[in-house]
Amino acid sequence: MVYYCTYCSKNKNISKKITPAYLLYQSKRIKHLYKNAQKKGLKLLILSGKHGLIPAEKPIRYYDKLLLQNEINNHAELINSQLSKISISKIIFFHKSINLDPNLSNYLKCISIACKSSKIELIFKEIE
Repeated sequence: MVYYCTYCSKNKNISKKITPAYLLYQSKRIKHLYKNAQKKGLKLLILSGKHGLIPAEKPIRYYDKLLLQNEINNHAELINSQLSKISISKIIFFHKSINLDPNLSNYLKCISIACKSSKIELIFKEIE
């Protein structure tokens, strides 16, 4: 099965309530990709610096955690474990230009390592 995927957002709904991930993140990119995935009958995963891969509809609590360079390999192992539990053959990973967000490179490296280890095809798509 093919999944859409994107990275999380620093801007979040600071509610104490548990909220579906795609609503927790205050990001037009995430909401747009969620709607696009639904139209195509696909699922959206969100790559979080804390939780690894989160299904867009999974309820989560507010957190503030950026994926740091020294955490990439351990986080990739978490993602690899998560990927082994779902039927997935390809991830289309949507991201903005790395020039706009230097922290993005840690997320791209992490998902690359995890997909390579899991033998899952990974396609990067840069979006505006």
